[in-house]
Amino acid sequence: MGLGSHSGFLNFLLTVYRLYQRAQRLSIALGSDSTPIIRSFHYFTIIMSRITQAKLQDITCKLNNGQSSRQIAAELDLSKSSINNIRNKLQIATPPPKSGAKRKLTERQRRDVTSLIASNKVKTAIEAAKVIAKEHGTKVSPDTICRILNSNLRPESESRNQP
Repeated sequence: MGLGSHSGFLNFLLTVYRLYQRAQRLSIALGSDSTPIIRSFHYFTIIMSRITQAKLQDITCKLNNGQSSRQIAAELDLSKSSINNIRNKLQIATPPPKSGAKRKLTERQRRDVTSLIASNKVKTAIEAAKVIAKEHGTKVSPDTICRILNSNLRPESESRNQP
C-alpha cells in the first residue's frame, strides 16, 4: 500500500501544519496578547480523538436499545456521523421511521370527544370540533372527529378485521 491511498490525509496534515505555523507567526507579531490564538488552535487540533472502549460499548448498547443517532450524539458529546459510522461498522439496523402523521389529539382528548357525543352535549362533529378547540386549544377537523367516533363507538366484533 503506497502513499497514494493516503494522499488526502497527508494533504490534511500539511494544511494543519501550515495553519499552525501561521498562528505562531501571528502570535509573534501580535506579542503576548495572542497566546489565546495558539491555545484555541491546539484545542481544535486535539478535539479529534479516538473513542474509548467504554464509550463504544455505551454507544453499542444505546444503538441496540433503539435510540437515534442524534440522541446518542447529544448525550455523549460526539458527532452524529461518528455514531452512524459505528452503526455501519457493527451492522446494526436503523430503527424504521414511524409512518403517518403524529396524532393531534391525546387519548384523553379522544375520550372527551366520545363523551361529548355520547352525553348529547353536542350533536354534530362540527360542534364537537369547536368545543375541543375551545377547551383544549387544538384545532381539529370534523372529519377527524368522525374517525375518532367510528373507532371508539364501534363494537369490538366489528373493529377487528377477521379473515
